[in-house]
Amino acid sequence: MKSTRLHAALLALSVAAFAPDVSAQVFVGADNFNDNTLTAQIVNGSNLGLSQLPGQWRFRTDNADGSGNLWTETNQRMEWTTSSTTGFNRGQLGWATPVVSSNPTGSAGLSAQPYTSSWVASVAVTNNLTALTTGYSYTGFEIYTTNATNTGSNAYYGIALNQAVNATWIVAEWGKWDSTLNGGAGGFAVTPTFIPVASRDASVQLRLSYDGGTKVLDTSYSLDGGATFLSGASFDLAGAQAGISAPYNNGFGLEFYASANDLGSAVTSGQMSFDNLSVTAVPEPSTYAALAGLGALGLVGWRRRITAAAGAR
Repeated sequence: MKSTRLHAALLALSVAAFAPDVSAQVFVGADNFNDNTLTAQIVNGSNLGLSQLPGQWRFRTDNADGSGNLWTETNQRMEWTTSSTTGFNRGQLGWATPVVSSNPTGSAGLSAQPYTSSWVASVAVTNNLTALTTGYSYTGFEIYTTNATNTGSNAYYGIALNQAVNATWIVAEWGKWDSTLNGGAGGFAVTPTFIPVASRDASVQLRLSYDGGTKVLDTSYSLDGGATFLSGASFDLAGAQAGISAPYNNGFGLEFYASANDLGSAVTSGQMSFDNLSVTAVPEPSTYAALAGLGALGLVGWRRRITAAAGAR
């Protein structure tokens, strides 16, 4: 998609009663990769408007001849490898596409489309290419959109773990499609934010947190297994970081991406990996208010019953 790629018992019962049913939803869901089986609907193809089953990965990009980049679910995680040692090599693994996630009924979508709903997505990544003498590699997580007519690219937003020669970075990045780039062939105008990481530790939790009301996406990362998160960058999808148009039918694509550039050696199994994907719907403030009201009513009723019982004694 681009040349560099660089989230009291009564009250509890009330909350449980109003929890959204995500069992038949695609954008919201989870995968811990423990079955060591990668089921992708599409490999190196198109037809991304087809319906999608829950838990089924939407697409993956491999090299058809087995060389270059490959995605493999193994060792109870998702791994990306490449046999290429020179040039820029990239692969995407799609959880949902904008077309699929824009459908709020049936087997796809949130209760509303992901552009107008609030959600949090997170994944654990490793990138232990810490002894590089040349080149760089990215292990990342992003959302992307197509334009309003679904005829072309629009914008993307993501966060990644980057290993370079003698340096480790968290890179929060967004790109906007520009049809004038590359001699009129088009491309993404990329705006990255590089955050140095002192430790060469290769394990990071990446998170995307989206507010469907404000249309702001916050990226963050954790170096301690998710105990604490540090801010990456924030993107205003309806303001300063908007695409060339509003997203097609309020849909987002969500994908992993991995890349390597002129490393001088292959990326082998276990060096770059993804684990424990989770995409969770976040109730809107009005929903929280309603749940709090239900909890308060329950507590009032409980107090009245206690008072009545005390008076009868």
